[in-house]
Amino acid sequence: MSWTDWELEDDPATLQAALSLIDSLDDDVDAPSDSLTSDTRSTSPATTETSDDASETKKAPRATVNKSRDRRKEELAYLRDKVQAMEETLASLKRRRHVEEHEEKTLDHAWKDMARRQKQQRLSADQENKQLRVKLATQVKMGRELMRLLQKSNRNEDERPICLTGHGIDALEVDIPDEDQLARVHELYRSASQIFSSLPTDQCRATFRDFNVSEDDALSTTSITFLAMWTLPYAKEAIVQSAWQSFVHTATQKGAVYDKDEPVDTLTCAFAKDAAQFGHSFPGEIRGKLTAKNFSRESESEPVLVSHVSAKLVQSPIQSSLVNFQENYCIRVQQVSQNGSECVSQIQISRKISFQVIAEGSPALSRSVGLLTDFALSQIEDEFLWRQRTIDNLLLTARS
Repeated sequence: MSWTDWELEDDPATLQAALSLIDSLDDDVDAPSDSLTSDTRSTSPATTETSDDASETKKAPRATVNKSRDRRKEELAYLRDKVQAMEETLASLKRRRHVEEHEEKTLDHAWKDMARRQKQQRLSADQENKQLRVKLATQVKMGRELMRLLQKSNRNEDERPICLTGHGIDALEVDIPDEDQLARVHELYRSASQIFSSLPTDQCRATFRDFNVSEDDALSTTSITFLAMWTLPYAKEAIVQSAWQSFVHTATQKGAVYDKDEPVDTLTCAFAKDAAQFGHSFPGEIRGKLTAKNFSRESESEPVLVSHVSAKLVQSPIQSSLVNFQENYCIRVQQVSQNGSECVSQIQISRKISFQVIAEGSPALSRSVGLLTDFALSQIEDEFLWRQRTIDNLLLTARS
């Protein structure tokens, strides 16, 4: 075993033992010298006057003792030098060990920081990839539905030009009672559990989006159902307030008037839009009513917001086709977790758009349905992104 392999905790005891040995040897050397001197001094003058032969016989042992004493002193000096060198080596090893431990701790801390940053970057990349996969799946599904509708439209398209133009716009207002609108809103609220039953039950899931297109040939009705959910680091009360403000903003854009200083739980407004946004095949106006209600007071555990739109396409009197629109919009907020002041909530959205096209004897019915479906699909994604950004911005504004 080399000196560098010694355990440093045992070195002080070893050095103490070596020093004790050296001191004992030093005492042994000094003792004969002192006794010899004492014997010499105590000798009487008569003894010192002995013959020359006796003096010569005593010089030989004394020289031997001196040589032995000098040799032991040299050994002691050597051992002291050796002990001093060993102490210096021990101190150097201790300093080196301290430096190495410090370097190891510094290196370990650096690696941990790097690993932590890489983990955060990986989690962020995984979350972004998950959102991109969901968005890609939605876009692919939407593209397939559009392709199917276009193929169906091409198969049923008549060679004659579509003639849906009229001589003017009927100014007759669409009669949609407010009571019917409000009754439909309450019906949707009571069916909220069934409406959101198609969403994943995993509350830890960060995001989800899906849609479905269904057709009822017997009723000439096409329905598009859009479902989405995502999580936000806010309390559910703040999210409900921001989501309701987005409903208020939509109603205001359609002409709703209300007192901004008073809390509003129910909104109803009539609106009219140019039907040309669906294409040149639909002249006239879309007239209808929007009713929205905030049910957060009725159910504080799972607050629900509901909006319902009923509308009709008002065309020229000679037009025999009839187009009806229905939209059911529901938002539900659930609290996922709460740790002190930190809250995580999940916002869920269900939007269903239905339109009915009845054209007596018109060969262009299928193409009309295809155009309306194409327009609705293109608007659903844009409206969802707008709603999501609006809620996020309102939450950030409220926090600041």
